[in-house]
Amino acid sequence: MDIDEVHFGHIKLAVDDIDRCAAFYREVCGLVELGRADATMNGRAGTEVMFAPTAEGGPMLILVKFHDVSAPRSTDVLLGFRTTDLVAFCARVDAAGGRVTQDIRSIPEHGVEVAFAADVEGNVLEVLQLLPASPADGNHRTSSASSRGTLEER
Repeated sequence: MDIDEVHFGHIKLAVDDIDRCAAFYREVCGLVELGRADATMNGRAGTEVMFAPTAEGGPMLILVKFHDVSAPRSTDVLLGFRTTDLVAFCARVDAAGGRVTQDIRSIPEHGVEVAFAADVEGNVLEVLQLLPASPADGNHRTSSASSRGTLEER
C-alpha cells in the first residue's frame, strides 16, 4: 500500500434526531450542509447529512441516522474543533441546546485553551483555542497530539 495515496476524508457520527443534530452543528460550528442522502452502509439503511470541510482538503463531518435502531449513546468519540473565540463557541453550545461539560481551562505548555461540550444528543466536543504565542517561547507551540498523551490526560 502506498501511504502517500491515503488521506483521512470523513467521519460519520451516528445520531438519533438527524435534523436537530444538523441544526446544532450549523448553529454552533458554522458547518455548511452539502446535502442529504439515503444510503445503505455495511448492510444498514440510513440517512446522511454531509457537511463541507472547514479547510480545503480537510475531512468532512457526516451525520448518519440508521433506520433500524437509535444511535448508540457513547462518550468514547470526541469531535475536535478549533475556534478563535472559545467563550463565544461555548455560548453558542448553550443557545443551541447543548451543554458545556468542562469549563474553559488554559494549558499554556501546549499553547491552547480547551473546553469540552456535549451536543444535543450527548456527543462530546473537544474545543481548542490557540493562545497567542509569546516572544519568550520563541513562537513555538507543542502539538496537542504530542507523544505526551492527550489533553485530557494532562
